[in-house]
Amino acid sequence: MGYYEIPARYGLNLRELAISYNYERNLGLDIKVIKTVDWRKDPAAINLGWISSWIPPSSAIPSPDNAFIYSTTVYFEETNILKYF
Repeated sequence: MGYYEIPARYGLNLRELAISYNYERNLGLDIKVIKTVDWRKDPAAINLGWISSWIPPSSAIPSPDNAFIYSTTVYFEETNILKYF
């Protein structure tokens, strides 16, 4: 659906994704990154309650827990496989 192919679930932050596409697609972009203080990549942050506020990106994703499972279950929306369960 997008301009570049990207998996529905991946472990990159936006910085890593931008650098990856810049390299892989030979885009030649001059990417500037502003470093943060005391930031660490930890996918368990949502499960541990470290997210202070959640803004649902869609009515189908009302909580952080739903964000984890949505990328797997969304593929079944356009199939008839669920009518058998």
